[in-house]
Amino acid sequence: MSKRRASGSGALLKWRRNGEVIGWIGVADLGVVDGKRRRQKVYGKTQAEVQDRLGEILHHKKRGTLPKPGRLTVADWLAIWLRGLDRRPRTIEHYESNVRLHIVPLIGSKVLGKLTASDVEQMLAELRKQGAAPRSVHHARAVLRNALKKAVRNRLVPYNVAAESDAPKVPHEEMKTFDLDQVRQLLEGLKSSPLEALFVLAVGLGIREGELLGLRWKDVDLDRGILHVARALQWLRVEGEHRREATLVEPKSKTSRRTLPLSAPAVAILRQHRVRVSDLLGLPAVQPEALVFTGSAGEPLHAKSVWREWRRILNAAELPVIRPHDLRHTAGTLLREQGVDIKVIQETLGHSSISTTLDTYGHVTPGLREQAVGAQAAILGG
Repeated sequence: MSKRRASGSGALLKWRRNGEVIGWIGVADLGVVDGKRRRQKVYGKTQAEVQDRLGEILHHKKRGTLPKPGRLTVADWLAIWLRGLDRRPRTIEHYESNVRLHIVPLIGSKVLGKLTASDVEQMLAELRKQGAAPRSVHHARAVLRNALKKAVRNRLVPYNVAAESDAPKVPHEEMKTFDLDQVRQLLEGLKSSPLEALFVLAVGLGIREGELLGLRWKDVDLDRGILHVARALQWLRVEGEHRREATLVEPKSKTSRRTLPLSAPAVAILRQHRVRVSDLLGLPAVQPEALVFTGSAGEPLHAKSVWREWRRILNAAELPVIRPHDLRHTAGTLLREQGVDIKVIQETLGHSSISTTLDTYGHVTPGLREQAVGAQAAILGG
């Protein structure tokens, strides 16, 4: 393999994999360090890209700002990566937990630059052997893949070995929803619940549980019949302590911040809920900054409290047990069956992409088949 020399920027070689040229490799000669000749490789798809990177390395060498040679481990890099994350607090908690419990114990001691796709696949196999759920194994690979993506951008590794590893299979879970008759049965059973309004908004508009728990009275305009989704409530771990506290955070994505119209029944139920809350707290009126859904003393609600009340309602109404989150899926499915445009469903649910809405609710349900038969009869004059 012949080398090409770019003036002042080191040697260039073709980068091959399985005999196919996939890019270029640049080799910068950094001289003798601690008695050993040191070279640094960089990778890129084009010669120009590699030459630019070699130029940066040699520039740092000249200025004496080149990092000292070392053996950066996977654990070292994951710690650096986590510190630099700019994500929602709950997402960072999820990543930290995955790194601490699943990734570092198995491959944390490996040198980052020597990590292979085979190492990643062995890690995933070991997690399965230890009894981790398929989705947990999938998440571990996804977290590692995200971390290595940043390592590639920082030119610490040539390519993302986690992305090249075989993705673990996650069994498809059938979406559980209520049909229209079951929703009407549910609405009847909700009338005795202090959280009636919460579940009505969940099944009518598909609002996420955290968004509902973070809803404030200032976000609800009952006179105009609109509701603003502006925050979400999360219970986050307090650093250095074994407890969590309720925190209002930004919604899941930019499109999650949305304004939704309220139907007349939803407005009526929210008015009743507002009176109930003010009576319970002994206040002449609710405060604009106060949460819409709280405990008996006005404290933020925890998802566990919502789940307990939800189970009680389902048992009393003799309905099958589904998760409170499944009311969001119920809303999306029923809106689709009622002929609502898929773009409107996307905006109502706050999906960041219409492809997510189509993937989730674009399937054909019995209700849609009936619509198609009716349309066919109209076309044929029936």
